[in-house]
Amino acid sequence: MSSPQSDRTGVDLPRGVKPQTLMDALQKGHGYQWIVLSRSPVLIAYGAPSHGENMPELLLTSNRTLVMAGGGPVYAERFRRVLEILQRQDFSWFPVEEEAKHE
Repeated sequence: MSSPQSDRTGVDLPRGVKPQTLMDALQKGHGYQWIVLSRSPVLIAYGAPSHGENMPELLLTSNRTLVMAGGGPVYAERFRRVLEILQRQDFSWFPVEEEAKHE
């Protein structure tokens, strides 16, 4: 019998990837719904998949760590790839950030 922690995996967010960018990408691309428990002094956000079997539940903590529970080991590598892609992106043109600058 496995322990409850055996199906948990942690992935560090690379430099340049903002937690909100990851949350938006997973919401739009994979249907994750986010509940932000705290933004300050430390971000704590819970992400649940709205569809898709075997997608892991997510906990985004301390602005740099993504903890996955469930979903199987294949998802850790998939999320690492998503983070690598986001790290290479330039979001300076993205309209949402541009609107935030004008507020």
